[in-house]
Amino acid sequence: MSKEREISNEQILYLLIHLREEDAKRESFRNIVVNRENSRAIGLFNYKIKETGKKRVSQLFLIKEDQDGEEVNVIYDDKGRFLAWESFDKQGKRKTELEVSNDIELNKENLRRQLMLEERTREKNIPNASSNKGTSKIENERDLPKEQKENEKEEKNEVNKNNYNIDIEPPKSQLKNLKGDVNIDYVPKVRLDQIINGHHLWEILQIEEKLKGRVPEGLSEKSFRSGYLTIIDSKLLEAKDGKIRPAEDTFAVCTFSGDIIELDEQVLEPQKLGTRQERMIQENNRMRYADGDEVKKPNTEFNLTRTSKWRIPDADSKFAVNEEWYLGVDINREYKEDGSRPTVGKIKEISFIQEPRETDKIYSRDSAQARTRESLEYKLEDITEPPLSVKEEKQMEQLRKKDANESITVRKEHKEEFEKLVDELVEKYGDYYNRRDMEKKVKKYHNKGMDIEEIKEQVEEDAQIAGEIEHEFHIHE
Repeated sequence: MSKEREISNEQILYLLIHLREEDAKRESFRNIVVNRENSRAIGLFNYKIKETGKKRVSQLFLIKEDQDGEEVNVIYDDKGRFLAWESFDKQGKRKTELEVSNDIELNKENLRRQLMLEERTREKNIPNASSNKGTSKIENERDLPKEQKENEKEEKNEVNKNNYNIDIEPPKSQLKNLKGDVNIDYVPKVRLDQIINGHHLWEILQIEEKLKGRVPEGLSEKSFRSGYLTIIDSKLLEAKDGKIRPAEDTFAVCTFSGDIIELDEQVLEPQKLGTRQERMIQENNRMRYADGDEVKKPNTEFNLTRTSKWRIPDADSKFAVNEEWYLGVDINREYKEDGSRPTVGKIKEISFIQEPRETDKIYSRDSAQARTRESLEYKLEDITEPPLSVKEEKQMEQLRKKDANESITVRKEHKEEFEKLVDELVEKYGDYYNRRDMEKKVKKYHNKGMDIEEIKEQVEEDAQIAGEIEHEFHIHE
């Protein structure tokens, strides 16, 4: 049996650069130029593959790119697996923190330190790196003072020694009981013990884990199991303590007896909604259900309803799903459009949001691509709403079922259902509408929030009118 040929780091680097250049040619939204001169191997590092739980030690490779004039560093292992990335603006200021691929688990702080150390060493050893591409590191180290080499050696050893350590947790801030300070009578309250994707909502939010040691004396983290999730107007909280909140709405949990604890950024991560154009794209891309029906899409910026969005950290790894999970807050559409208060529920609504993890694509969470991703969303029922209707119960049953790829599965089934509807309507009313016109008609009515039966009725009415017009035309010929 022949001995397997060993591939050098230089060959792997060349292949990665070639692949990224090929990807750049196919990119239609960004102008990407791979910086061959400064792309390089950056040393050994260890990490864990979430799916298998297997730990790997691999040589890492840094591919430097220019994306629309901004520097982006993309990191791969020796198998070509995407591990992480970071970006800097046109002035060289950090734009995004180091982002790690969703299917990888590693010590982000140690990776960041290794990148910084490697960059410093490179700058010291190679004053003009781009013009000294062929200079070996060993040759340059000969000119370093002995003390400097020892210091850098110790720093590298410290990084390697800590590679398997758990990330250092931020200090836990104490939380205040807001009972008596805020009024939550007129905001939505949803049960924390309801089942979502096979888990209680309090489990998904990791309430007990993240509030441990932070709740006021006399309260227990477990007391929220039978409590509620709610929201508070951030301006009310800011007026009381002077602390600026990152979004219009602040999430909180409350007990059955009325104790209220704010969920800060150690529990939920605030997300930027983006420009109005990005918000328009996202709200048209989402499939959102409320009160048993799919919510209609906005046709103008005035009809946008989302007021805040919060990421539930590590949902993919903790609950074995191929999705990112969020909480969102929307203004009730009827109230938004005509000012009428909803007959049931509250003016603002809390939704559970599921978005597919797109590990085959490279972008940060703070990017237009992330903000406009397709989503599946369910409004969570307020405790004051009447018993569920048949349609609402069907919607909640879908939410309760566990599916690792629900956002993809449901959207696919939904699309196939409407394709069948178009086929049926073309066959029935093909004398008046071709397939393309029928697709546009179905999409228009669907975006208005109509379900399949309502669309059928509307198309039948349109066909009758078209038939009458055609009849009148022939009479007067």
